[in-house]
Amino acid sequence: MSPFDKHKPTDNDMFKVIFDHSPSALIVTDHNFLIVRANSKAINILGRCINPSDYFLSLFNQSSKEKIEHLFNATNKSELRSIDVKLSNYDIDKWLELVASNHHHKTNLIIWSLNDITERRAREKELEQLAYFDSLTGIYSRQYFLQLAEIQLKQHQREDKTLCILMLDIDDFKLVNDSHGHSTGDLVLQAFSTLISQTLRKSDLFGRIGGEEFAVLLPYTQQQDAVLTATRICHKVEECFMRHNVTVSIGLVAIENTNMSVKDALACADHALYQVKQTGKNSVQVAELNAYECKSDKTLK
Repeated sequence: MSPFDKHKPTDNDMFKVIFDHSPSALIVTDHNFLIVRANSKAINILGRCINPSDYFLSLFNQSSKEKIEHLFNATNKSELRSIDVKLSNYDIDKWLELVASNHHHKTNLIIWSLNDITERRAREKELEQLAYFDSLTGIYSRQYFLQLAEIQLKQHQREDKTLCILMLDIDDFKLVNDSHGHSTGDLVLQAFSTLISQTLRKSDLFGRIGGEEFAVLLPYTQQQDAVLTATRICHKVEECFMRHNVTVSIGLVAIENTNMSVKDALACADHALYQVKQTGKNSVQVAELNAYECKSDKTLK
């Protein structure tokens, strides 16, 4: 005998038959979120035993509990819109789409409809990864870096603060691919990205602009501090990639009291980067801003 046979959610036997044989996963609770009844479809989706008087919200992680309570208390309880919630105590992320409605037949119970959307959420996460992160290195993609950098730049302009942007280019990267193969080149790009990420602060932005070219935004950073960071990056790259003779050249621009865009700033940093490439590589060069035109300063070793 099912434990639910001992508890009558309603006096309407027809309701019980429809409920138990519904193709939808259903759970009935009272307004204190205590479970009254669950059909076999719901038990199968949850993959765990459910008993009368179990606490419905205990099925979900903390943020999902708060989301359910907030929406339940803030809306008409007979018209609770669907929400995505995450189950607790699973080895993998398991997600449900949850919809609630009242059942008015001598009692005032809540009928919860459950739909397993784990696969959909996984696909959405994959698409998000493709949109926001570079598939090879795992750092920000070009487009997402530009979006975040533009937000940072506008905030700094409002606050009249200085930020710095670095353009990084791995020196003679084609030789790595030609000498060791593209698979080794990919490994170098991945290791390079990991090294730079570990060198930067959590607040810094780091993205792959294309090929072997990368960009870094250093918020609330003066030029002299950015130069130290860039120089440290050069030394670490040279030290860590001695086997493949990999070094990096960096163009740096400090942005203060200007309304230029991120793309303009990157172009200026790229101009300074070009000067590094022309004068020996494996070093840092600062570009000065003057009416949106770049004037190269001395090369810094």
